[in-house]
Amino acid sequence: MSLIAFALAYALITITPGPNFLTVLHCATTGTRGDALRAALGVGAGAASLAALVLAVGQHLPLNDSTQPYLRLLFAALLIRGGLICFAFQGIPGQVSPLVGDIRRGGDPFLRGMTVAICNPFTGIFVLSASATLINAGAPATVLTVALSIFVIAGGWLAVIAVAATSGMAARAIGARSELISACVGFALIGMAVHVVSGLWIN
Repeated sequence: MSLIAFALAYALITITPGPNFLTVLHCATTGTRGDALRAALGVGAGAASLAALVLAVGQHLPLNDSTQPYLRLLFAALLIRGGLICFAFQGIPGQVSPLVGDIRRGGDPFLRGMTVAICNPFTGIFVLSASATLINAGAPATVLTVALSIFVIAGGWLAVIAVAATSGMAARAIGARSELISACVGFALIGMAVHVVSGLWIN
């Protein structure tokens, strides 16, 4: 899998509701736009740091040709999970996933966002499983590129959420198309999972 394909897969995963999303949304609804933007940047920094660590350490794990098929299946399962979440959240505005605990108020928004991203195992599992299909996953340039990509994608998308959640017009515009957007993302994620399992995106 190329870095572009990896970035696209991560971007689609990022826009599905989860702990990172809910942290930023919570800051946006209980604080100011600045609080929400700082939380978004914190999530981006935390996810990027976790991804870099996983790629660096993952190269020392016993991953070989016999284990790569299982990692590919795990990667596909994560993509399918993201797609199903999109459909599960359709038509249920404001519903919180039962897998996500309550987000408590308090603390610096940036540190809160960073802590949630680092403690969220999904990014680490996603990067580790995707490394089986990523070209030159252990190269320093690849690690740096992946980390920067994740920071830009996660931080950028959640910054958009922060602005949208604190802007009445933007919130209404997104809300009017939320079901269509969720359906498109869901189908795209499941389609990518099929490509990963079939091996079309491998190398």
